[in-house]
Amino acid sequence: EKFFILIHGTDTIHLTAEFFDELFDDIVIVITGAMKPFEIDKVEASLNLGMAIGFANGVEDYDVYICMNGFTEPWDKIKKNTKFGKFQLVR
Repeated sequence: EKFFILIHGTDTIHLTAEFFDELFDDIVIVITGAMKPFEIDKVEASLNLGMAIGFANGVEDYDVYICMNGFTEPWDKIKKNTKFGKFQLVR
């Protein structure tokens, strides 16, 4: 299984995810980060990275995913809600 995990800032995470989605169709890409810097909240960043690694090891569908706030979804199904300071599912 081929996968790649990228740690990324949350403000432009969707731009990178969309770019990767256009380039790759034969790999699992999981992009993650944290709403609060690692120096401020080590738990959130560590949890997101651990979830991303576990998800990448188990998923079978090649796609670009975002892993944030307890969700790991295709990049176009999860968005940053700046008003509430968290990522939410988009249906």
